[in-house]
Amino acid sequence: MIVKRKAPVKPVENERRHVGIEDNQQTQEIIDPISETEVQRHIKALKTNKSPGPDNLTNETLKIGAPLLIPYLKLLFNEVVESEQVPDQWRLSQIILLYKKGNPLEVGNYRPISLLPSIYKLFSSILLSRIAPQIDKNQPIEQAGFRPNYSTNDHIHAVDQLIENTKNSTNHSTLDLSTTPKRSTASHIHLYGKHLE
Repeated sequence: MIVKRKAPVKPVENERRHVGIEDNQQTQEIIDPISETEVQRHIKALKTNKSPGPDNLTNETLKIGAPLLIPYLKLLFNEVVESEQVPDQWRLSQIILLYKKGNPLEVGNYRPISLLPSIYKLFSSILLSRIAPQIDKNQPIEQAGFRPNYSTNDHIHAVDQLIENTKNSTNHSTLDLSTTPKRSTASHIHLYGKHLE
């Protein structure tokens, strides 16, 4: 069951909201409202000299206007969380092409990037900071890529050891290295050694 209510005119800083449906069972999860301190911390962390999105609002503008904007951003962000609806403007992006290398007349030598609205990125960074620890905690130990304090070097070392340990064995084993979205071909390494379960 999702419990919805109208946001008060002046929200209490420590007010909590109950929401959530998990595993097809009704459960309640407590979500703390976004605080002004949280908004301020994330505005301070914004990088400068970044291109604005379709809103033409730069991170420098958010930093300079922070004292005036923070209370309104807090109200906006909490309303988005409460209503579970993002403003239509946040759904827009501006796609530009960045030159990589090679002949500048060939389209394949450019990569597209999407410039998103600055306030949407600020909101997303706040949400990410809240959910990242929980997501990281539930990742399997085998997931090393794109995680802080983990390295794919550990996996490479394990594969190297596997190759060394199976060189003198007579059984045949196959190790399938999955592809990444950026690579279009699969890699297979055939190892000679005992079969790994």
